[in-house]
Amino acid sequence: MLLFHVAQEKAISYLEGLMRQDDPVSEMGDIFQLAVIEMLRKLVKADPSTKSSLMPMIFVMAKSKSSSVLYECANTIV
Repeated sequence: MLLFHVAQEKAISYLEGLMRQDDPVSEMGDIFQLAVIEMLRKLVKADPSTKSSLMPMIFVMAKSKSSSVLYECANTIV
């Protein structure tokens, strides 16, 4: 979250790097996944035109086994 508030572009490029892995969700803890979803939600709220480019990241996060992460993904998609 700190990286997101300090340098959004670097935070987005870091996330894109994570999403290129085979199974990025299994490498992340629940708290980190929720922070990523919150960051994605804030990006979409600030600039709704980015929603289509950020949706693949949200769908990758939806592969989580955590019910709270799945709930937040669903709220972000809506």
